Amino acid sequence: MNLSRERIESVAAKMGVEPEFLEQCLEEEIVFEEHLGEDPGIAAGDAARLRTLHRISSALQVDVFAAEIILELREHMDELERELNFLRSDRIPPEKL
Repeated sequence: MNLSRERIESVAAKMGVEPEFLEQCLEEEIVFEEHLGEDPGIAAGDAARLRTLHRISSALQVDVFAAEIILELREHMDELERELNFLRSDRIPPEKL
């Protein structure tokens, strides 16, 4: 990792996560140094995903890798639920939804 401690702290503060958490994300390749550049430059969606990972990690007291698996499972469940709702809406009259 080529980022200085100062840079990690600066980026972490702007993203709303702890510096140690950002370091773990860099180590686990959840975030890549080149995406951080000179300016935090990380997309809003990526920053929101990192904050969600941070909340999962803190709340469940799991490492970043486990939090990422949990988040991916949750996203997959949401996708399946959307598909199921789509299939149901195609077959069930709107008044019965």
